[in-house]
Amino acid sequence: QWGKGKAKKGEWVYMTATYDGKNTIRIYENGAEVGSADVGKPPPQDTSEVHIGGWQGNTSELLDGLLDEVAIFSVALSQDDMKDLMKNGFKAISDVAPLNKLATSWGDIKSQ
Repeated sequence: QWGKGKAKKGEWVYMTATYDGKNTIRIYENGAEVGSADVGKPPPQDTSEVHIGGWQGNTSELLDGLLDEVAIFSVALSQDDMKDLMKNGFKAISDVAPLNKLATSWGDIKSQ
């Protein structure tokens, strides 16, 4: 079980996942851990495709919604890092500031 079920239509949900580099994947919903699993072995470190919102070859489990932002980090973020990202966006932990980026600036204005 990876979550609490379906989100309500029109409801914004902040979903994150971490992999600890050993065997464990943890799933967070709105900053709270809602599930974890031992994957048994590390994922391949090659040029395999990354599938977000569904499983390769399985059309019965596809995301029925909209992904607003996706990021892949080279380290597993802490729960506090994820809460900071949820509250402040990527600028909270990024070394690169999104200055003069119209879409980012407009998103910041709309959220206030």
